[in-house]
Amino acid sequence: MNFLENKAVKILPLIVSLFFFGALWLLDFPKPYDDDLFYCGAGLNMAAGGDFSNPLLERQHFPGHYFFIYPPIHSYAIAGWMKIFGIGARSLTGFQNLMYFLTAAATIPVLRRCKAPVWLEFLVPLGVSAAFLPIGLRPEPLSVALTMVGFAMIECGSCRSMPVLLAFLLMFLGGATAPRLTLFAGVLVLMAGFRLWQNSTARGWKRWLFCLSGFGALLIVSLIFLLMISFRLEEFLKTFHLHSHRLDGTKFHLLKVYFRDELGSAQLPLFFLAPFLLLFALRQSKDELFYRGALIAFAFFLTGLIGGIGHGSTWYAVLMLFFLAAFISKNSVRHEIFLPVTLSLVLLLANGKSLMNAAGILSGEIQSDRGGQYAEAKRLGSTPEHPVLVDDLAARYAFDYKIPRGFIDFRFSAPFPGKGVSEFFQRQDVYVVSYAGVDYLTGCTLLDFPPPPRWSPLALARWSFDRHPCSVFIIPAKDCKGLR
Repeated sequence: MNFLENKAVKILPLIVSLFFFGALWLLDFPKPYDDDLFYCGAGLNMAAGGDFSNPLLERQHFPGHYFFIYPPIHSYAIAGWMKIFGIGARSLTGFQNLMYFLTAAATIPVLRRCKAPVWLEFLVPLGVSAAFLPIGLRPEPLSVALTMVGFAMIECGSCRSMPVLLAFLLMFLGGATAPRLTLFAGVLVLMAGFRLWQNSTARGWKRWLFCLSGFGALLIVSLIFLLMISFRLEEFLKTFHLHSHRLDGTKFHLLKVYFRDELGSAQLPLFFLAPFLLLFALRQSKDELFYRGALIAFAFFLTGLIGGIGHGSTWYAVLMLFFLAAFISKNSVRHEIFLPVTLSLVLLLANGKSLMNAAGILSGEIQSDRGGQYAEAKRLGSTPEHPVLVDDLAARYAFDYKIPRGFIDFRFSAPFPGKGVSEFFQRQDVYVVSYAGVDYLTGCTLLDFPPPPRWSPLALARWSFDRHPCSVFIIPAKDCKGLR
């Protein structure tokens, strides 16, 4: 009976995670984000029978034909997924939620291996959702899922050549998927290497042999990368370097833009609590958990120096919190109530907007009706005389990501390094946009359009939602009467 009870306790956090992310998928999370079409366009094109290019970015005028703006792993991964499960919103959001679940399913046994308190395991899904739900269909969840699964394989006892090779392969793939997270993945590779050096006691195993597995995995990942870009390394590096100039600016300015404009005030406590716990932990005798938190803090420092902190970094702030909370819990019983309550509240706050959104859907305050000019939008075609620009919500709710040929990404419809309509207004264009796109147009053009009906739970103006997010509208650019 005790055996069954222990087994149930061990598997319960995984079951909770599975149901949590399954429920999010059924509620259409993650919600559309501004650059979904930017990062998913090449995968959508390949899934529909095209090549490794993103026709939706035609007006960005990047050099060359191929989508060499970003590492190819995410594009190929979602293209393969959609070849199996079909092109559509359910397919793409299913892929993202699978990445969320894999991240949680890898993190829970890592914490258990470190003898973290059980309550921490139940907070892992909230940590994953806080990090990734706000950023839509971006590549970072795939990067983290690959890295965490590889790390968990070694952390939980893999020490034979082939499993270790696979684990390093996954971690290197994760690091190569999202450049902003490469240094964080590198830190986990170092942690895994130390674990192998410290604990590999399998018969016939020499401690240094894991280096061969790591080197072999690096060679395989490099070959996979070159195959994906058809060995056009010079062209890839030139285009990738050009696109990185969009982030030009001082490192302090880039950090300020991220924390002020992109992160959201609800996620900020995650970043403030992590260094606070690190400073508190300095007063106690150190162990492996402390050094893991400190290594992630060091990765933040290095990433900040190169201006790379951005989307996806939140997960490593959460992971740092988990390691430090586990360390403090093991070494100080005085905080056995304060710490879980504080961490739970911070994670709930970080998920606040998503939870409110879900509450609005379940209560009927946010409706999924296809309103506006949905039927007309479905029949619309793009021509050279009147190009059609589509935003991220309309791409999902009007076209289910089966975007007609010739359409252009509304958010990235200006020559690089510009982005949207405010930087490249063309009177012959036709916009197929949601209420969010209408808001953008009324802000930067002279378009006269009635304000959308919104729902503000608890009178929180910063957390207001379109009551009809699936509505789409056809707006000829000439009706906008020019820029403000």
